[in-house]
Amino acid sequence: MSNARGTSSILPTTPEWRDFDAATFRDEIIPRDRPAVLKGLVADWPVVRAARQSPQALHDYLRVRDGGQPTQTYVGAPAIKGIFFYREDMTGLNFQRVQQPLHATVAAILAQMDQPDAPAIYAPA
Repeated sequence: MSNARGTSSILPTTPEWRDFDAATFRDEIIPRDRPAVLKGLVADWPVVRAARQSPQALHDYLRVRDGGQPTQTYVGAPAIKGIFFYREDMTGLNFQRVQQPLHATVAAILAQMDQPDAPAIYAPA
């Protein structure tokens, strides 16, 4: 399949790297100047280990470390199906902005993670 320029319309695969050291990163990955998937790069971070234990362990880890500082969280009705945008009539947004600590956002997600018709929750970085 080709586009108008005669090149393939299929995107190239992004190379994946595992178990690399600083020299490999510096000498092989950076010089390519292309996207790369760095598998396992942060596997040893405490937050990642907590998340691998369980969702509740992640919440507990964040609760004692987020300092209670409010972060912006977007909450939308289940009907938006995770698409945060404008209302159909363009009179406003299809979600609410909430200021709350990150652990409260995670707690809200955990409280509804088994509900098939849960609201959409997004915490931008």
